[in-house]
Amino acid sequence: HNDENKYVQVVAGGATAKLRYVWGINAILSDGDIEYKNRWDHRHHAIDAIVIALTDRALFQRISRLAARNEEFHRKELKGIEMPWEGFLDDVKTKMDDLVVSHAPTRRIRGSLLKSTAFGKTKKKDKFVYRKSLADPTFKLPMVEKIVDDEVKKLVKSRLDEFGGDLKKAFAKDASPFVHKDGATPIESVRIHETMSDGTYVGIKDTAGEEYKFYALDGNHHVEIEENIRTSERRPRIVSRLEVSKKAANQGELESEWRLLFSLCANDYVKIRGDDNQLGIYRVQKMSGGKGFEITLREPNDGNTDTQKGNLVRLRSLSSLKSLERKLQIDPLGRLTQAND
Repeated sequence: HNDENKYVQVVAGGATAKLRYVWGINAILSDGDIEYKNRWDHRHHAIDAIVIALTDRALFQRISRLAARNEEFHRKELKGIEMPWEGFLDDVKTKMDDLVVSHAPTRRIRGSLLKSTAFGKTKKKDKFVYRKSLADPTFKLPMVEKIVDDEVKKLVKSRLDEFGGDLKKAFAKDASPFVHKDGATPIESVRIHETMSDGTYVGIKDTAGEEYKFYALDGNHHVEIEENIRTSERRPRIVSRLEVSKKAANQGELESEWRLLFSLCANDYVKIRGDDNQLGIYRVQKMSGGKGFEITLREPNDGNTDTQKGNLVRLRSLSSLKSLERKLQIDPLGRLTQAND
């Protein structure tokens, strides 16, 4: 087309679905199943892009005419549509095997810094207490066992038994009054124990400089992988959004025997060496810290959002950090290069 006749062509989803079927292209990402479009593999967008690129007006109109002839669109009528070229599926599979999906690293400080619940301290280290309304939708069954007052816990359990374990019905506003053993004093909220380890909460000081209430940190920004220059031992340091927002993270404060290898944010890419000694490319999905730590890595093409499913690697021990070969950076076109940190 010349410059005066440029146009944008929109291809209906139904048309691309029919072409994916007749060309057998779904099978590349769906273990041979030509019916099923694997939406859990991010590369399905690239498959659609290939189909759209090969659908000109004539082919689109041909599919539309066939569909208009028969509302159910018998797929046998599509058999006359030829493959785009000889060896088409092999060529597409080769491209899919080489393709690395690009995810933008999450470096901005987004989201809240602290969770909203205020905790009080107890005499035991790492043990805190907070108050929870029984009518709160976020009050769940596991919290019952964490109720501080044993007598109140027994009353709550007895109440639940009356309502077949249904929390919502047991403590609904229109339910019969829920009262203490005296039969008169209403129980509307309970005190609950919670364990929080160092580094997962922050204390708020009163006018005398004493910490009197505490808030759990809400979200981590990145993890710093450090290495001992003498023993080559590695360790992680989880850095919260709060710490980054206060600009408290200071690489210059590392102990003399430790050096920073690199920092990892969500969606950063790493090359790791597996148990089979093979190298693989993964992206960081999430990280958590506390008494232990966990860095969850996922294959770049894996579209699962559930951190319990899909092609995952979990780094949970200091020895597992040795599998990290290097940090990578990726551009919007999926080209990988070694990162500078």
